[in-house]
Amino acid sequence: MGRKEQAVASRTKLVAAARWCFATQGYEAATVSAILGRAGMARGALYHYFPAGKQDIFNAVFDQLNDEYHHERDGFAVHLSPSERIVAGMRAFLNHCTRSDFAQIVLTDAPRLIPSQAKPGSSYRMMVSELDNAIAAGEINAVDTGAMAMILHGATRSAGDYVIEADDRKQALISASGCLERLVAGLAAKTSAAESLDELRPKH
Repeated sequence: MGRKEQAVASRTKLVAAARWCFATQGYEAATVSAILGRAGMARGALYHYFPAGKQDIFNAVFDQLNDEYHHERDGFAVHLSPSERIVAGMRAFLNHCTRSDFAQIVLTDAPRLIPSQAKPGSSYRMMVSELDNAIAAGEINAVDTGAMAMILHGATRSAGDYVIEADDRKQALISASGCLERLVAGLAAKTSAAESLDELRPKH
């Protein structure tokens, strides 16, 4: 193995070890020593690849998890309509919420450690874009897409918290996904606001 390949392998090993430690212990409890012990590497190796130490390697782990989520979220985009992409994006987020590493690192620790994560980001912007596309395609009624995207984004994040806190995350995923799908379905252009509200009222 050449020096370049060895460097990539060493960095990958450190990130994998850090991901496990952050996921199981949380950022505060996870130590550099624990990460190095799991990776079986010397302290100098970590600071060679991550000069800022613990925060630096946390950022690398976060980027890896975030990339995995976006890859799943965007992988099916070309095959779906705009409103279907909104629902699929919500479902992809909730699916990741069933994973302990994503729940702890991305949703619990990252908003405190990475300032940009405390505010709506690419998922919110994507939702605004897809709402605009859905209106243009005649799928949903005209709406303030900035406001609606913020509402849907907040609902999705709250649904994620519901999944994370559930004893049975898989079942919570099914329930939460169904509720979000009904929320988006209420925007459909073929359905009036009054009809949408009537559909959501309990049937006796």
